[in-house]
Amino acid sequence: MSEEQDQSIDEVSKLLFDCLFSLQRTVLQDWQSLNMSMAQLKVLITLSFKGPTVISKLAEALDVSHPTTSQLVERLVQVGLAERVESTTDRRFTLVHLTSEGSQLAQRLWQGRMAHLHSLAQLDEQDLAALRQGLHALKRITASLPDE
Repeated sequence: MSEEQDQSIDEVSKLLFDCLFSLQRTVLQDWQSLNMSMAQLKVLITLSFKGPTVISKLAEALDVSHPTTSQLVERLVQVGLAERVESTTDRRFTLVHLTSEGSQLAQRLWQGRMAHLHSLAQLDEQDLAALRQGLHALKRITASLPDE
């Protein structure tokens, strides 16, 4: 990789970070008004990425005990952000999934207020086309990244 390419990648990375940071600022009040522990927030975000999950798998993903995970889930259930549902394939397992309110909260916290992206209308057609092309390329690359 050339030094010029390294500099370009660094610049693009910084610009992307700056854009994401600006979007996140739009939800600062949402983050500040959360009435949940960091562990509960981890459950919320994990469920938003993984979808309906068996409690034992959720416990494993969070590296906490099954009883601790059950308590965290129960708190989210009590406030209407998640619900427990018996597995349709094996009644011994209980799945946890986000309610629509929980999904909306997770999306808002994670992605910012996407409505602010309507300001892209301020771009001229050439800049918008270049941005679209670049984002398609970035999506192709990032789609192949491994889950950690």
